[in-house]
Amino acid sequence: MLHLTVPNVTLITQEVADFASGMIIGTLVAMVFRWWAFKKWVFPEANVRTRTNRADRRLRAVSDEEGKRAA
Repeated sequence: MLHLTVPNVTLITQEVADFASGMIIGTLVAMVFRWWAFKKWVFPEANVRTRTNRADRRLRAVSDEEGKRAA
């Protein structure tokens, strides 16, 4: 049906081919699937976060009056 035969290559060549097809190509396929799945289900809308100005993110000193009110 499939006419599978023993290849005429060395054992090292077989091992390298198995490694390349199993580990490297399999890992690449898994990475592409994970990227697609995250984009599809975990983060479906791109750029949902609002942009903040640098001035809004800076720390500011608390005055003595604000510190007393908070305590």
